[in-house]
Amino acid sequence: MDVITALRRNLMSTGRWYAVFLCLLCNVIDGLDLLLASYALPHLPATFATAEEKGLLISLGFVGMAFGSIVLSPLADQVGRRNLIVLSLLVSTLAMAATAAAPWMELALAGRLVTGVAVGTVTPLSFVLADEYASESRRSFCVGIVALGFPVGSTLGGAIGLLAISSFGGAWQALYWFGALLSFVVFLIVYVSLPESLGYLVNRKPRDAERRVARIVARMRLGDVDLTKTPQTTEAESRTTRKAASCRPATGAGPC
Repeated sequence: MDVITALRRNLMSTGRWYAVFLCLLCNVIDGLDLLLASYALPHLPATFATAEEKGLLISLGFVGMAFGSIVLSPLADQVGRRNLIVLSLLVSTLAMAATAAAPWMELALAGRLVTGVAVGTVTPLSFVLADEYASESRRSFCVGIVALGFPVGSTLGGAIGLLAISSFGGAWQALYWFGALLSFVVFLIVYVSLPESLGYLVNRKPRDAERRVARIVARMRLGDVDLTKTPQTTEAESRTTRKAASCRPATGAGPC
């Protein structure tokens, strides 16, 4: 059978569960990064941010998230889902650091906008990859696990972040440095170990695609795979999966 059919029919292996866990980790860091601003607001001095600017600090993150989800995440079909996730995590890390080091509010606002764009790009792609690497019987379960990442990241980020602020005498910058550090750690983990989408490799055939597919097949322990066989339903499944991911907003609303 072809590799896409094998993904659906084979049982979940350790490698496949680990790929789903990495998608969950991406969503956890998304929730942490996006909502850190809400925990920082009470600690922003009036000389640094007005009431209107504090509102923008929250709003621009969600504006950027919408832009990333609608405009940038679809580019993954051309450049690779793993590639775009890794790049977005790096951008998010740098934007968090820029926000922490911002000498004036305008730079902090720009940092939050860029962070939102990166988060909005990663979130739907984490759902897509989790769905792709899950077996047919575990698809809903795996996507549900990844969906938990956003609220878990928001809660965990608030709890640990506030501890960081109190440890540094109420300095709000400590919260963003903490977020940037965690984002960087997740970026390194994902860069080293997140596999590329098999659908992308099979359909787009980038450089070394055959070797990369063979390596992922071995890593995922997919049995009875004919690497020379071209899947016939990959594009249709990809479109269905992307539509499903776009129907999972961060607010936890129901399906489309």
